[in-house]
Amino acid sequence: MEQTTPLFRWIEAYQLGIQEFDTHHQKLVQLLNSSYDAFLNNMHPHSLATILDELSDYTQYHFSAEEAWMADQNYPNRAEHQVQHDSFKAKLAELQQARQKVDTALNAELFSFLADWLAAHILESDAAYGAYTRENASRCSNNSSSTDPSTQKTT
Repeated sequence: MEQTTPLFRWIEAYQLGIQEFDTHHQKLVQLLNSSYDAFLNNMHPHSLATILDELSDYTQYHFSAEEAWMADQNYPNRAEHQVQHDSFKAKLAELQQARQKVDTALNAELFSFLADWLAAHILESDAAYGAYTRENASRCSNNSSSTDPSTQKTT
C-alpha cells in the first residue's frame, strides 16, 4: 500500500498531560490515518472494513474509558462530552456504511469530518478535562482500570 500524506498530523498541542488518554488519542489518529490510506489506495473492501471496524472498536473503548473516568472524577461537563462522543460514533457508523458505496466524494468528506472533529474535540473538550485534572490533582487519578485492547496480544 502506498503511503499517503496523513489525514491527521499529531502535534504536541494535542497532549492533555494524562498519559492514558494521550496514548489513546495517538492510537485513534493512527487508526484514522490507516483507514484513510486504505480508502485512498482503493484497498479491497474487506480489508478496509477490517480497518474501519478496528477504528470503531477502539473509538468505543476510548470513549468508554473517558466517560468512566469523568464519572469517577465527577467531571462537571460529562453529559455534554458524552453527547459529543455520540456524534462522532454516529459519523463513524455513517462512514462504515458509506464505504460500500462508490461515492468517493462522500467518503472523503466523511474522513475529513472525522479528522476535523477529532482535532477540535481533543483541543477543546478533552483539553478542558485535562485542565480539570491538573486543577483538581489531589482528587483526580490518572489511573484507569480499563485495559487498552491495542496492547493485548492475541494467540
